[in-house]
Amino acid sequence: MVVEDLHLADPLTFDLLAHLQRGFAAADGAEGGLALVGNYREEEAVRNEAFCKWQRALPATGVRR
Repeated sequence: MVVEDLHLADPLTFDLLAHLQRGFAAADGAEGGLALVGNYREEEAVRNEAFCKWQRALPATGVRR
């Protein structure tokens, strides 16, 4: 899955991405089955609280950067 301009995303978008991450991880075990590629502008992303919250939670989901 490719998601562009994550710095512009709203909280519901990050809820959807988190739901997909959990769903694929549960269905496929430790290996997971979702490849998520996204881009964002760092200088704008730091002002998006939903983005920052989602990014902080990534390690707990087993996401590798």
